[in-house]
Amino acid sequence: MRRTGHLIKICVFVAALITPALAQTAVSNDPIKTLVDRLDLEKYKATIKGLTQFGDRREGTERNRRAIDWIEAQLRSYGCTNTERLKYDYRPAPAAPRAQSPATAAGGGRPRGIRIPTGVNRDPLKQPDLKLRELNREPSTPGPREEVYCTKIGRTHPEEMYILGGHMDGHGWGEAANDDGSGTSLVMEVARVFSSPDVQTDRSVRFILWNNEETGLSGARAYVDQRKNLQGKEDPPGSGKYPEPKWLGIIQHDMMLFDHGMPRDGGTVSKEQRPEADVNIEFQVNSAMAAQSQALAWVFEQANEKYATDYPASVGSHMANTDSGPFQDLAAAISLRENERGTQIGNGWDPQWHQPSDIYTTYNDKDFRLGLNAAQTTLAAVAQLTGAKLITAAGQTPAPKTHRLEATPETVAYGYYWSEAKPVLRIGSGDIIDVDTLLTNTPAGLERAGVAPGKIQDSLKAIVEQVTGDKRGPGGHILTGPVYVEGAEPGDALEVKVLSIDFAIDYGYNGCSGFVPDNCDRSVAAKIIPLDKNRMTAEFLPGIVIPLLPFFGSMGVAPAPELGRMSSNPPGRNAGNLDNKELATGSTLYIPVFVPGALFEIGDGHAAQGDGEVDQTALETSLRARVQLTVRKNMKLAWPRAETASDFISMASDPDLNTATKLAIQEMVDFLASVKGLTKHQAYQLVSVAGNVAITQLVDKPNLGVHVKLPKSIFK
Repeated sequence: MRRTGHLIKICVFVAALITPALAQTAVSNDPIKTLVDRLDLEKYKATIKGLTQFGDRREGTERNRRAIDWIEAQLRSYGCTNTERLKYDYRPAPAAPRAQSPATAAGGGRPRGIRIPTGVNRDPLKQPDLKLRELNREPSTPGPREEVYCTKIGRTHPEEMYILGGHMDGHGWGEAANDDGSGTSLVMEVARVFSSPDVQTDRSVRFILWNNEETGLSGARAYVDQRKNLQGKEDPPGSGKYPEPKWLGIIQHDMMLFDHGMPRDGGTVSKEQRPEADVNIEFQVNSAMAAQSQALAWVFEQANEKYATDYPASVGSHMANTDSGPFQDLAAAISLRENERGTQIGNGWDPQWHQPSDIYTTYNDKDFRLGLNAAQTTLAAVAQLTGAKLITAAGQTPAPKTHRLEATPETVAYGYYWSEAKPVLRIGSGDIIDVDTLLTNTPAGLERAGVAPGKIQDSLKAIVEQVTGDKRGPGGHILTGPVYVEGAEPGDALEVKVLSIDFAIDYGYNGCSGFVPDNCDRSVAAKIIPLDKNRMTAEFLPGIVIPLLPFFGSMGVAPAPELGRMSSNPPGRNAGNLDNKELATGSTLYIPVFVPGALFEIGDGHAAQGDGEVDQTALETSLRARVQLTVRKNMKLAWPRAETASDFISMASDPDLNTATKLAIQEMVDFLASVKGLTKHQAYQLVSVAGNVAITQLVDKPNLGVHVKLPKSIFK
């Protein structure tokens, strides 16, 4: 009877979960298929490749901490900007002896067939790549740890959520490309799709990249310990905010690429993905939530059946050694893998597991496609479970249109912002522009610096050749636009949301003049610096590596008509050449509007820059971006303002640095008084004790720029 009752529970729960999924419209009108189609094999591969720049990302090392920073930057670039970090202290406990019967695998399965030994490589000399060996050299040390997550907030049920996880740490002296770069990248790719502004969910989805998995699921255990009692609590009461929504399901992704089959006689494994490869979906049959977990697993199997393009899924009951384990007695918990963890991976089906050979180049597109199919499975299942939809239905806010805007001689403003400039594109408020921009230089200048003619963009050549005379100047920036935004009127504000930024070329340059030009050797040409788009770094000199954080030096609108044709060089109340490095992907800039349509322009791409931009140039490059432009009728601004995931930012400029500084501070005081309800006395004190005043740039004559950052985290 107990067995029968258990099965009835499972069937009822499966029906409750799957029925909405089966009620989809025809595939041609299916929003789930639209979302799944947004997954991309090359993007998935590029994310795995990006993670490998940090080697095995072993917990308790600088390479692990740098990887977490990189992951957070990527999540924010996708539009998942509410990133947070769970912090905990890791102190390894003495290893306990394992008393497991050789007849039983981890998780309770029964080992069968040919078995070969497995284990963790701890010998650096087994890594033949000397650079990778050196990268992985720093040992792990106990102490503080962090793991990053972000959340898609549900529209109607923000108090409930599904958690999608992958573990970002590894070991074994390789690149941890599969274990677990593949699972981490899967979660990041799904986060990218869910974070699109036209995607709405009824329930929340959290994307978390666990740390310390390789030390016994320590990061996941810390999360459960710290947050299990916070589930579903509104904080502050009446706010509609739920820092820890109720856990409806935990879905872990761990090793997604390699299903080449059982070891052969002699211990070798096939070098090719087997035709019958599949995505393994596991739950733990002996957990307190077994019925709910099994039901969740079958939802994923059905989603795979309908939406995965290449590989099927199978369901097993022996989930083990995975970050969903600490949740399994509290909520429905499953894991997705390339093979069953205990009876297959534990028997040697993946010879790269914890070995130096777990590097990106070990795998081919058939392997990566298995991981992509797992991503399709998860995206489809979670989209169904959370009620995901594209915001196009009648009575809802129309989905924003995306407009492509290339940089051509007909679509740029060369060196100016001007109220009389003719718009090159008209868009609706809330629409998105997919826009090309060009670096601030000429083909001749780049050739003098050593760039081969074939690497100079044809669009730059055409613009410099054709946009001449009174079509150019008085400034030097090639700005794409202007864009007319319907509904924008003087006195409004234009919200500029930077959704994504990509490099259009693989190099940048830095000149030398600026604020202290006596340091410059005039005989030396501009420095050409290669950009490593996979690692998001640039080698400035041997042994000096710069992290890349691309942004636009210039985003602005037309100034008031009485100011005429304004040079693109100095920033002003219309924004323009702010050169504020905080305006990277995920940031939002607010600009006062002075003319109908705003007449937005964008350009002056920077791959990296320090505050001040002291030698006149950053790491200048060409960029492509997706930017959303929205008219804000009720926002009245004197100067541009901005915000990022972490900070509120005020800014101002003036020929006198003292004046610019006072204006920027006053702007922050006024913001706190009008938006946060503080008195100006309180606001000024708060800026003094918590704000950060910085020189934005010292070189965009005649105006010097200053900005003030105030952390959002201080507001509880």
